[in-house]
Order: sequence, then C-alpha cells, then structure tokens
Amino acid sequence: MRVGSRQAGFSLIEVMVSLVVVSLGMLGLAGLLINGVAATKTSQLRNAASLQVTSLADAMSANRRFWGDTELGEISFTAQGTVIESQQNIDLGVSADCLNAACSAHHLAAYDVRTWLAALDNQLPDARSQVHCSVNFDAKNCHATVKWNEKYYSGSQSDAADSAATGGERQYSQFITP
Repeated sequence: MRVGSRQAGFSLIEVMVSLVVVSLGMLGLAGLLINGVAATKTSQLRNAASLQVTSLADAMSANRRFWGDTELGEISFTAQGTVIESQQNIDLGVSADCLNAACSAHHLAAYDVRTWLAALDNQLPDARSQVHCSVNFDAKNCHATVKWNEKYYSGSQSDAADSAATGGERQYSQFITP
C-alpha cells in the first residue's frame, strides 16, 4: 500500500495555463505600447505646429516696422509646404539673405516667412498655412492657421472606427498682434 505519494513540480496543464495567462498579459502590454507610441507622435506634431506658429508670431513682433504698418492695409498669404499659393501686399518672392546682411523691413518679413515655411514643411506632414493681417482701429491684428495631416494607429477596432481617432486633417490657429 502506498502512503501519501508526494507530487514534485508542476503538472503539464498548470504550466500551459500559466503560459496562456502570461501571453495574454504580454499582448495587452503590446497594445498599450502601440497606443503610447501613436499618442507620442500625435503630441509631437501638435507641439511642432504650436511652436512654429509662435515662432512666426515672434518674427512678426520683432519686425513691427513691416507687420505693424497700418498704411500697408491687409497682408495675407497662403502656402502649401514651401510653395506660396497667394499673397497680398507682401512680396515673398524677394530673395534676400537677412542672416548675413542688413535688410529692409519688407525683405526681412519675406525672409522670415520663407524660413518659417521651410521649418513648417520640415516638421509637419503635408503642411498648409494661411496668415491674414487686417487693420482694426489703427492696429494690425493677424490670424495664423497651420493645417497638416495626421495618422493615428489604434490597437483596438472600436478606436479605429471612431473618425476622430483615425487621424485626418488637423489645424492650429493663433491670433497675433505684432
């Protein structure tokens, strides 16, 4: 007669169940990692848009002789990447190197805008921009808008079905008083 056989170690079924539990946990962590990377990329793009528009606002404030001149009337331009699509009361085709030589206020404004568009195009996918400055009560007020396309990769089907979660066109706007 056998008296109390003792089991040493784990049975095969116990090992298989623990492997399934650990695998499910690892899959959950992988999903969190994917969502975290996507959120980081989205945050980087939105931060870049904000910093670039603030950079333009700083350049406008530094060149008040041009941007603050109420006698020029309305100033506006739109651009797709670095390509100027339309412009009013500003000649962005002027090529001056204001970094190494003295420039007029107009040339400096054109240089700043071209430099800004190049940085914007470098940091945002499919960047589009529009700046409009108008005269209100003897003061210049500007409105800058930057648009870009954003992609979002989701780890779950329900998130991907939400149109706001799948990306698309995003925009950042800021009012500027040079």
